[in-house]
Amino acid sequence: MKKYALALVMTVLFSLTACNQETTSPVSYIQVSADTEIEAAYQRAVEAFTWFNKSTMPADWENQVTDENGNVYMRVIHDNISTLADLEAHLYSIFVPDIVNELFNAFLPHQMYRDFDGALHTMGGDRGGDLTKGDEVHEIIRESDQRIIYRVSVDVLDIDTLSRVVDTEVYDFVYELIDGEWLFTNFNLTR
Repeated sequence: MKKYALALVMTVLFSLTACNQETTSPVSYIQVSADTEIEAAYQRAVEAFTWFNKSTMPADWENQVTDENGNVYMRVIHDNISTLADLEAHLYSIFVPDIVNELFNAFLPHQMYRDFDGALHTMGGDRGGDLTKGDEVHEIIRESDQRIIYRVSVDVLDIDTLSRVVDTEVYDFVYELIDGEWLFTNFNLTR
């Protein structure tokens, strides 16, 4: 993560330095802006994927509903997502439909998210992070004007010390322009 933060700081410093030069290229400003948007899209994807594969959306544990099968749900707390339809729309703005369907079907016959009285609720459940994953390096690879690879290289740490790097895992997430909308066509959590 430190490497990623350093890369982001270097990008900002490069941008500020470029602003002070008389011979600047408008392309470099566009490139930095596009990279920032792609990085933000990746972070949105991580957050949304986490809601299904690592923890749930933030919820009010005092506001509980029990469904017909005895499952307990808590009301979701989110500024922009208050119903199941809102959650679906949010996911469809990030991922292709196959990924959204996989997320919603992962816990069948139970539903991780449901509406009760017009409000989104979630079942509790957290798995935590993988302690053997260390620093990450992020790279944006433009294959074309409609296809980008967002590559994440993650250090794998020795399980006994959790400090010595013993391997590196590389994840390539495809970000494509589909019907006028940029979407991830494959995705998973890196830790």
